[in-house]
Amino acid sequence: SFISSSFELKQCLDRLPPLPANARVFMFDAVSMYTKIDTDHALEEIATFLRTHKLAKGLPTEAIIDGLELIMRFNIFKFGNTHWKKRSGTAMGTPPACMYATLYYAIHELAMPPHLQACLAIYKRYIDDGFGIWIGSKKHWTEFQSWVNSFGSLRWIFTSLTREVDYLDITICIDTKNAIRTTLC
Repeated sequence: SFISSSFELKQCLDRLPPLPANARVFMFDAVSMYTKIDTDHALEEIATFLRTHKLAKGLPTEAIIDGLELIMRFNIFKFGNTHWKKRSGTAMGTPPACMYATLYYAIHELAMPPHLQACLAIYKRYIDDGFGIWIGSKKHWTEFQSWVNSFGSLRWIFTSLTREVDYLDITICIDTKNAIRTTLC
């Protein structure tokens, strides 16, 4: 689901087939993503992923796991003239924080149930901000939101299903002919 820029999202949108009449756009946003990531859960999920998933084949798995363990369990940060040890969550200034948070939630996304995947014309995420086009039923929409919020202690806030959203730095809309239009050329 990862995208690196608005331009990349625009390219994905341009490749979409025609949308059904019920298609609607939505956004979702993590509530304090970095600080809400449970360290024990994240390290366990990432270690299991690295040890078992074909995408991690050939990586120095144990070295990565050991390094993440050191960084995430022994993170000391300065606030004003005081020093603190982070007990849980991810310190935002830590160099691997963005990749750690992105990988952590991507592990959950890889396990999305097929019947929910079928309800999405597109599903993309830039760290803690997501975008999608929903083509499923209202019943499945509620189930999808529950599933997104069922991983660790992260919680996500969703917009309603609509025909237009402002995501990243572009406006994305579904026009009256069910075609995607954006403000990015």
